Amino acid sequence: MIPVLVSINRTVRLTPSLVEQDVNLIKEFCGDDEENHVLEDILFSTEHKFQNGCRSPPWRQIHGDISYIEVKPHDEDPFFVTASTTGYFVNKVRDENCDIGSLLTISMQLAYYL
Repeated sequence: MIPVLVSINRTVRLTPSLVEQDVNLIKEFCGDDEENHVLEDILFSTEHKFQNGCRSPPWRQIHGDISYIEVKPHDEDPFFVTASTTGYFVNKVRDENCDIGSLLTISMQLAYYL
């Protein structure tokens, strides 16, 4: 089974259009009402989009970065996710007082839906 997963990992890659679709889909579940919405908001860290659809700077695109996404849960501090050709990754948390365990649980759930 491991060789199959390695093969899939090499052939299935995220693209800027897939990332855009994922973020737009999750936006439909965002809102101010905590009881009826999963997240307060999800948005790209920049509105600038290059011709290739990426939102990350060119010097990061060569490493596979597509865009950076800010996720704002209702019950936690906002955190950032990097969309890369190899998947979604939670960036290092800047706030030293943030509960990293809770943050990782939320981000893993988000990555599952992305």
